[in-house]
Amino acid sequence: MRRTCSAEAGKEVRIDPIEVGRRRSKNERRGGSMREVLSRMAAVGADLGPRLRGGAVTLLVGAAFGFGNPAARAQESPTPSVTNQPAAPPATAPAAATPPASAPENQTEEIVVTARKRRESIQDIPASVDVISESVIKEAHITQLDDIGSRVSNLNIFEAHDNSPAVVMRGVGSFELVQGVGFYMNDVQLFEGQTVRPMDIARIEILKGPQGTLYGGANIGGAIKYVTKDPTSTWQNEVTGEIGNRKTLNAAAAISGPLADKLGMRLSVYDDYHHGYIWDTYHHETIGASQERGGRLVLLAEPQNTTEVRLSFNAESYNSQNENLQYKINQFNAPLQPYTADTYRYSVDDYFIPSFIRKIFSTTLQVDHQLDNGLTFNSITAQFWSYNRGITDFTKKPIPLDLLFQNQDHRVLSQEFRLASAAHSNLDWLVGVFVQRHKTDITNSDLNYNGDPVTLTPTTCCGPNTDGTLPFDYDVQNKVQKQYAVFGDATYYVGRWQYELGLRAENYSSDLHARNLPSDGSGLRIFAPQNLSANKISPRASIQYKFNPGTNIYGTVARGFQPGDLSEQNLAITTIRPETATSYELGVKSRLPHGAQLNAAIFLVDYKDRWYQNLVAV
Repeated sequence: MRRTCSAEAGKEVRIDPIEVGRRRSKNERRGGSMREVLSRMAAVGADLGPRLRGGAVTLLVGAAFGFGNPAARAQESPTPSVTNQPAAPPATAPAAATPPASAPENQTEEIVVTARKRRESIQDIPASVDVISESVIKEAHITQLDDIGSRVSNLNIFEAHDNSPAVVMRGVGSFELVQGVGFYMNDVQLFEGQTVRPMDIARIEILKGPQGTLYGGANIGGAIKYVTKDPTSTWQNEVTGEIGNRKTLNAAAAISGPLADKLGMRLSVYDDYHHGYIWDTYHHETIGASQERGGRLVLLAEPQNTTEVRLSFNAESYNSQNENLQYKINQFNAPLQPYTADTYRYSVDDYFIPSFIRKIFSTTLQVDHQLDNGLTFNSITAQFWSYNRGITDFTKKPIPLDLLFQNQDHRVLSQEFRLASAAHSNLDWLVGVFVQRHKTDITNSDLNYNGDPVTLTPTTCCGPNTDGTLPFDYDVQNKVQKQYAVFGDATYYVGRWQYELGLRAENYSSDLHARNLPSDGSGLRIFAPQNLSANKISPRASIQYKFNPGTNIYGTVARGFQPGDLSEQNLAITTIRPETATSYELGVKSRLPHGAQLNAAIFLVDYKDRWYQNLVAV
């Protein structure tokens, strides 16, 4: 059993040598230092999460407690506290960068979030939601994915060796197989680039537990939402720079202001460079350097007083030698042994030097319109494109045996329409439809060598090619996934009571075309196209009771799922059943004197049909 010691308010210390070792090596690999590890171990709190596993069902039990001082994060809210009132008017716009007016002494300012796709106080949401504000992002120097997990309890998050995120929230998540925990830029899901530096961000919202009702499949463990800044009404600019050990050089800049009376813009860019420090014992050189650069342009137009049009462009480029590196225990003595979680050195003996290139481009068009009857209409149109090219030494040996190429491209188009109520005295509601098409192209190929670094002739194990070229094998998977969903959520207020009911009905499909060329000379194999389709329901219900304007208790039941899929493995196409998770949560949220908060929650997660990956020796 792994024990963690954490605070729901956002800090964490882990009593786990495996996690500490893994995080240290990762931070060092990204050019950090022991400062990040020590800061993680300096927090206090309490969290226990024993896991009871039986067959295909896993029960996850836990509790979390947190103290917070909203006054330290008051800039998150655009308005002072509104007590004993229903939720704020529905809205989906990202938070503005303008700070609020200062509140009277000892008056608590609300932290306003959009976790339920409408603006409301975090204290009024009957669920566990953490917020990392802009000030915390800067002061804690949150620059990479690992840093988020260090500030949130029941969240295990790190960047894996293949430069993809591995996230587990409350014991549910990806386990490096599927996304599990969804990443969002405002209300648009990210399928790549979750590891991008949180630049020019107003806040990060962490939604714990299944989020299928409002956010759909692939959010079985929860969701992490980056809320970006809007253009400002006056011209503002900011430039930052950093230098550090291992030739670290980071720079960022942002400029924001009005282009016209009804048009504003915000442009932010960054460029980070970290020199490698991994020693390759075969080539006798340092590898592991990485460079990441990107930018975001936001245009905000107000053609009329009741309409806002927000157009954003995002681009990111990442180039690194960190691709499936495996550290070693001993640095000079042969043969080198694989590392363990507690014992390793920063050295490898790969014959082929790895590399990884990722390029991302996305566009989002969001229209928010206030209708004459007080209703709010929202339209979000999004496009996402990513390009990944990875090269690594598959056998991890100091002789040329297998050079592996890993290519993966994503093309995503989505459309969401929502209609929501204005602020009512007793009822808030939201309904919507969602359509998405996600195309994934994966190509993995190997060049096989004979192990002789002098001649580099073709290997004899798999039949040398008669023309003298290197034998190779490859597999190609072309997949198209589609989602169609209708959803709704309503909250009814009766005196001190609040009742919520939400439901999402979703149809998903997956079509796979695959072909494989083994290196044994058996010839090209083309698989018959396979497809699957299924329907899923994701309900949510909660009850909340307010003892007074500052204290409430709640109970929430929510279900989420990871859509089933098709996968080509070992020369066969396999159908994978969907994962499902049902969460039961009881909690209390309260405001204490002098602006402090005390939040506590206990939860039980019924986790079924969890996906596993087994390595089989052949």
